[in-house]
Amino acid sequence: LGEHNTDHYGMLSFYGINPELEPTCRTYRLQSGDVLFTCSDGLVEARTHDRSELGTDSVVKALKRTARPETVSAEMERLWSDFRAGYHQTDDLSLLTVWMS
Repeated sequence: LGEHNTDHYGMLSFYGINPELEPTCRTYRLQSGDVLFTCSDGLVEARTHDRSELGTDSVVKALKRTARPETVSAEMERLWSDFRAGYHQTDDLSLLTVWMS
């Protein structure tokens, strides 16, 4: 985060209740200081009154701007809330941040 390398692994399925979902086993080698962030589609598919979508690119850009790993989830929740500007969402929001100390 911040000055660190940020790798984007695409839309991986960590969450979800889709019965057609075929889980994929992946191995990650995390080192001290690495951050793993995942979220439900409620973040990337958040919408405004004019139906604009937040999108993956905006989330990745915001993650790169986040300076402290311990604030990632709070920053993403703030991004979600600010983007919606009060527009009611029917989808839930799930965030998970793992920080390797």
